[in-house]
Amino acid sequence: MIKKEKLPVSILSANFNNGPFLKDFFESIIASSSLPSQICIVDDGSSDNSVQIINQFKSKFESLDIKFSYILFNNNQGFGKALNAALEVVEHEFTLRIDPDDLMKPNRLELQIEFMKKNPKCAVLGGNIEYFSSKTKKKLRSSSVPLKERDISKNFLSGCVPLIHGSTFFRSDLLKKFKYRPEVVPAEDYDLFSRILKEGHMLCNIPEILTEVRVHNLSTTNFISYRTIEKTFRIREEVWSLKFSFFNSYRRFYNQKFYRKFLYDASITRFAYFFLAALLWPESIVRNLKSKFEL
Repeated sequence: MIKKEKLPVSILSANFNNGPFLKDFFESIIASSSLPSQICIVDDGSSDNSVQIINQFKSKFESLDIKFSYILFNNNQGFGKALNAALEVVEHEFTLRIDPDDLMKPNRLELQIEFMKKNPKCAVLGGNIEYFSSKTKKKLRSSSVPLKERDISKNFLSGCVPLIHGSTFFRSDLLKKFKYRPEVVPAEDYDLFSRILKEGHMLCNIPEILTEVRVHNLSTTNFISYRTIEKTFRIREEVWSLKFSFFNSYRRFYNQKFYRKFLYDASITRFAYFFLAALLWPESIVRNLKSKFEL
């Protein structure tokens, strides 16, 4: 067996009832062309067989000389608190974020650490993701994140999240400084990235696909709530001093709802959803097309 290089990276993840997907998640890490030095995972009071599966893989990672830092919550405390607890035990220079129902691309570690070392001003690095159906395993679509610094900044001011949380790679000392705010979940990604950007740090994206995101009945990819959009716009007002508007928050909610229907609907009616999404928030459609074709 060829010995793989270990990189100064801690993988940060929070699990809640992802038992059916944990084996695939852990095996995608083991199959990477390079390995992390540490896995930091919290089980947030799961009621399925998650704990048994995590314990099984603990020994597998330790046999590869990968430190496995595992925290068990007896009761569900929420995504933000779980991530912060895992963050407390991070030991390495870089932290990679991924959710335990997703899969890591084999070259993700190498791509992100190489970029961060070549670009020392970059504080957080994201990239593209590929969505796949949990039932059929078929690819549904891939994302098209903005690559230019000015386009990333503009997205935050309009209430969008231009870095995909499950693709991000942090300088660990910076992530430990800012942490997650549990009270803003499920808009914790927009909040965290906005606060980092507001303090003058650079956020970046690369075009490569870094994560395969599973679409299933309980995934947030399948469902977007108005609560998420409202919290995002409240944070936008708090961080960027841009006045909250119920009209714009509802406009954004239905824009995203119809755009997701366009992306995942296979019938001819999908183009009607695209028209409705564009009608509600045309600038977001322009941004998506711009990113897609790298104009």
